[in-house]
Amino acid sequence: MTFVRARVLMALYGLLSSFGRRSLVEPDGPVVSLTSYGQRVRVVHLAIESIGRGRKRPSRILLWLDDPGLVEAPPRSLQRLLGRGLEILACPDYGPHKKYFPFALTREEHCDTLVSADDDVLYPRQWLAFLANASIQQPEAILAHRVDRAAVADGVIAPYASWGRAHDPAPSPRNFAVGVKGVLYPPGALDELRDAGNSFVETAPRSADIWFNLVALRHRRPVVPVEGLPIRAIVPMRGVDLGESLMESNVVRGRNDRLRDVLFTEAERQAVLRDDYDCL
Repeated sequence: MTFVRARVLMALYGLLSSFGRRSLVEPDGPVVSLTSYGQRVRVVHLAIESIGRGRKRPSRILLWLDDPGLVEAPPRSLQRLLGRGLEILACPDYGPHKKYFPFALTREEHCDTLVSADDDVLYPRQWLAFLANASIQQPEAILAHRVDRAAVADGVIAPYASWGRAHDPAPSPRNFAVGVKGVLYPPGALDELRDAGNSFVETAPRSADIWFNLVALRHRRPVVPVEGLPIRAIVPMRGVDLGESLMESNVVRGRNDRLRDVLFTEAERQAVLRDDYDCL
């Protein structure tokens, strides 16, 4: 049923994208940012349409592309969305970091909230509203629909694939926001990511989650789960060749664990092991 449901929703959003005229944006919403590449560009309009159909719409919706040809001459499916509020912007090839880093570079001091989205899923109507409402209550926190909690075993951080979900809203250095379901960055977090620079190009080019969680930990920035969205509300696209997922390489193949061992200082490891920011 998951495959059938995905295909039905893809067809629906395809029709809405082809014939819809309603604006994808509205005042006072967060900025939503996503990126795409290769064959994924053929279906990214479906993800964008699903976001623009939400109960809460973004104030801007940005699609970052590192292919100048696509920026100058996007496919017709994206051209139709330009008149409804989509902005297509050029950026260097920062890999998955394109979802947030180019925007972080646009201001010396941020005042907007940014929500990153993925290009290969369909979002439910309440997706952005839940994040925006939660940010009113916790304006300094990085918020995500999926936050994992680091597991500790025998005095070491257990492999990422064995971690469970975080549900407690209390800040913890063991919390790890996962980008697949969307991450909300408050203005201060965007300033911190900008100031951290782009050394991820050399150290973590395909692991945006590791990088922005590490920057948050170094600044004691709370990472908090947003509860309420049904588990299967976000629907992965099916029936199209999207290439290898980052979940496969970063989790199943252990890239996140190797990068954490390399990038985290001893103080940062101790903060996670002891669940105590005072170790930093």
